[in-house]
Amino acid sequence: MRGCCIANCNNRSEKGFRLFSLPSGKKSANRKNAWIKFINRKNLPARASVCEAHFEETQFETQRTDGRRLLKWNAVPTLKCKIPESAQIYSIDTEGPLVTEDVNNELENSTQKSPNTAESTAGDLNFVTNLQFQRLKNELQAAQHKIRQLEKKINNLKGNFKKAFSEDQVHYLEIGGHRGVEWSDESINKALRLYMACGAKGYEEVKRQNLPYPSI
Repeated sequence: MRGCCIANCNNRSEKGFRLFSLPSGKKSANRKNAWIKFINRKNLPARASVCEAHFEETQFETQRTDGRRLLKWNAVPTLKCKIPESAQIYSIDTEGPLVTEDVNNELENSTQKSPNTAESTAGDLNFVTNLQFQRLKNELQAAQHKIRQLEKKINNLKGNFKKAFSEDQVHYLEIGGHRGVEWSDESINKALRLYMACGAKGYEEVKRQNLPYPSI
């Protein structure tokens, strides 16, 4: 798993942070230089990546239907904030506090040592919490979009079934058998016409295929 190449940043992909590789290609040379200048490291790894925590919200694409958090084509990292490793929280527990005990202890110790340090740490925690909220919001929007697509597909399937079969035949397919199905006159008449057209053996084959027709 890759980690962020920014100094003092412990964010990694397995912790839930999205990482972005440096721009490549001749057209992106100026933007790549801006990234390298911001990273400010001498021996930069060949596959160096910068995590999402170092980009302002305006640097990300908005209104994506898939809910993915992607950078704009001209995005450049600008945020140098240090995020405490103990503040990496990726699930919401409605029964308890959002931050971990280690973070609370760190805040308490920071308050005793220096008010300014405590304010800085609290600001870092708020920044991480905002990232978590945005990530969960994106995941929710993607899930809702998927649900709408599935509902649309189900409605289309139901519409196609109703074009070919009557309501009691659709009910037969839903429950997977004869039990509880009261055949309508329409379905019985269709079954009789089919029986007359293909004969007893042909109709038995239709029944073996589990098609929604009553026994004759």
